[in-house]
Amino acid sequence: MLLRYWIPTAKFHIQCTGKPLQIIFKPLISPNRLRSSHQPEVSYHCDFGDNSFDLMSQTRMQVLGVGSTETEPFLALHTPDGKCLFNAPESATRVISAHLEGKYSSIQAVFISSMSWSRIGGLFGITCEAGEFTKTLKDKPMVTLAGPTNLSPLINHYKNFSQGSAPTLIKVESYRNLTYKLGPTATITGIPIVPQIDDQRNESRAAKMIEKIRENNAGIDCDSVGFSCNERDLAIQYVVKVSPSRRKIRVDRLFELGLPSRHKLYGELTLGKVITLEDGRTVNPDEVLTQQEEPSAVLLVDCPSLHHLAMFSDEPMLCHLSSLEPSLRCIFHMTPIAVFRTEEYQSWIRSFNSLTQHVAMNHMCHSISLPKSYILAAKFHLIHPDIYPKLHVLAGKEGDGITPGSELAGSGEISEPQTSCFTPIDKSSSEKEKQSYSRNIHLAAINLSYHFGKEDLSYEGISSDIGMELAINETLEIDGLSEALGRLKDKLRAKVKDSHLIYPKFTFLGTASRQPSNSRNVSSCLVQLQHETYVLLDCGEDTYGQLLRHFGAGETSNILRRLHAVFLSHMHADHHMGLFTIIRERYLIAQADGLTKQSHSKLLYRNPLYIFATSWIKPWISEVLPNVLPIASSQSIQLCDPTLQIPRSFVKATNIDITSAPVDHCRLSVAYKLSHADGFSIVYTGDTSFSKSLAMFGKGCTVLITEATYSDHLEEMARDRRHLTFSQAVKLGSLMKARYTILTHFSQRLSKIPILPEGLTLCNSVCFANDHLQVAFNQLELLPLFNESLYIMFSEYIEDAKLKDTKRKVLFLKDRETKKRKVLERTT
Repeated sequence: MLLRYWIPTAKFHIQCTGKPLQIIFKPLISPNRLRSSHQPEVSYHCDFGDNSFDLMSQTRMQVLGVGSTETEPFLALHTPDGKCLFNAPESATRVISAHLEGKYSSIQAVFISSMSWSRIGGLFGITCEAGEFTKTLKDKPMVTLAGPTNLSPLINHYKNFSQGSAPTLIKVESYRNLTYKLGPTATITGIPIVPQIDDQRNESRAAKMIEKIRENNAGIDCDSVGFSCNERDLAIQYVVKVSPSRRKIRVDRLFELGLPSRHKLYGELTLGKVITLEDGRTVNPDEVLTQQEEPSAVLLVDCPSLHHLAMFSDEPMLCHLSSLEPSLRCIFHMTPIAVFRTEEYQSWIRSFNSLTQHVAMNHMCHSISLPKSYILAAKFHLIHPDIYPKLHVLAGKEGDGITPGSELAGSGEISEPQTSCFTPIDKSSSEKEKQSYSRNIHLAAINLSYHFGKEDLSYEGISSDIGMELAINETLEIDGLSEALGRLKDKLRAKVKDSHLIYPKFTFLGTASRQPSNSRNVSSCLVQLQHETYVLLDCGEDTYGQLLRHFGAGETSNILRRLHAVFLSHMHADHHMGLFTIIRERYLIAQADGLTKQSHSKLLYRNPLYIFATSWIKPWISEVLPNVLPIASSQSIQLCDPTLQIPRSFVKATNIDITSAPVDHCRLSVAYKLSHADGFSIVYTGDTSFSKSLAMFGKGCTVLITEATYSDHLEEMARDRRHLTFSQAVKLGSLMKARYTILTHFSQRLSKIPILPEGLTLCNSVCFANDHLQVAFNQLELLPLFNESLYIMFSEYIEDAKLKDTKRKVLFLKDRETKKRKVLERTT
């Protein structure tokens, strides 16, 4: 750093970006006048404050998923040179939008600890979004994925079948390349662990394999040491080590020792070398440099089973950890309760020194991952408490994590995360267990961070209760809202509700297009056809999490027991990436029911989950299930092509007949028509552009659920991307002569409510969906009555959304003209 001129009494506050800086302070008077003035001699001192130029102090590990019922373990490493993620569970894309402000461009790497769907369920959404952002950058940096070796074929398979929706700027590395550097200070190292094998000979071979892999970072094939490791059972432990920056020259020490402020040899001092000046004086680095800081390390532990735990006492593992012991200050435990509570695991924790902090990331934890979505739901609750219910706050699971947990008392309200004093264990633990735990164990919470410079934990959240109360009070103070709510109540009282026409009943779990946000998840709608008959229309990422927030864990389990089918409209990730968690949870519920011998377990086995999709789904299912979801899937699911004959067993179980029609969106996209024996029919378009053939397909339907991605003035963009505008969606319903038309699948710029064209707000048959809208058939006519109050409630947001839409149209037209010009230049 070059400091040219110093000015007395001047104060400068500079934030270091982690890159080399040259700072020049210009004097108020010329240097000649400064030197020739007869003012008294003044000494100048540079105070850098609290390590403001130290890269280490700007590096932290942030908890984004606590391992609770709602969110799987998920962390982000922040450095001045970029970010990297550890694991990518379902809802990761939405959590990044909420807590990292959707900043994908700075994500340089994603590290996966095991090939479990709970670790990679959100990976495809993250990589797609990161790829979209890097397309706009000139240097087009690669996003690195590191993990088990079978991660690479999974990504390649997804690229092949997704028809270009997957990013191309992805670099996949095996865990055998054990070291990754993020900038000049942060180093990530992977330590593979395989379950201990009963056979002594194979166990010895496994140990040799791990040892040889550690000795050679270039990588050794497992077969070369005579042991074939099942990648599905592999668990990778990650060490994040942050080294301090170079020691810096203290200007005040140079002045005290009478040394020149600048010298060509001072660079040698920062390298730890003794220098000799021209006048013969020697300068030792310790005389003029800042104090040397110690490196700081964090360990991320993923121990899925007791079989893996046995390998933590293996000699190679102990040697690796012992080398970290002086710098290891925090361990994040992504370990199930069944393993975490064992005496063996607690004994391993106690083997570390007393300065090491431990953060538990499992179902003992309770932390709301999306507080803004809870606040938004509470605002909608003011409109109609039944149609817009409050969301459930979930407690952690008990036991071994298989049986879904129960809600907290008063689950309609949000409680503050239990992190103010970092409670060491959950309330259900016995006194004996409490005594066996280390005093340094803390429960994870969203936005809990470990700071490498301070070597300390901090929590950056606030009470959700307080945030919700303030938001509701501010909402009620909006001009004209109280009067509008009063008029709405009068209109609702005048309506005569037919209590016999409850079904079908719709619960919208995701109403966003492509990318989720705080307000909307990606596409999914639960339809209750009869009392014990449920189906899903599309199943976007985190559909299961939305079910938990809406119904609570207990009722969600009951719904999954009675879930008969999932209808997938097309292959884009935002419409089907939640499927595997639904399959997994149904299987776990069946397993738990079998253990407890509950009578309703027979429902699950008698009625397999029918998955309706065109031919694209079969290779994807066959690739994912054996690798990341090792369950008896053949007994619990049945793939059905809607273009072929529908299984009679499904028709008999549900009383619905299924027909499908191709739509113009991407390859193998279809719309569905569900015709029930009771006389009603539902048409679901999925993603589509406008076509009269689709209108003919849905002729005479009772309810049309259609996408309406873009505002009307973005019609050219909608046509280019094969989507519908609001008016096109309404016209489609009119041509079908649908009794009710429900609009969904809105652009991210319409996160709160869509801005409908004038005239549509007064149409009694057209309404729009929001996440967690729960409406019975006899309540559909009420939805248009809500528009006046909703538009007053979100009046400020609407003006901002209109401005964003206008800017988006300008950018789209400019980009299109640029592409046309380039094509013309190439042809000429």
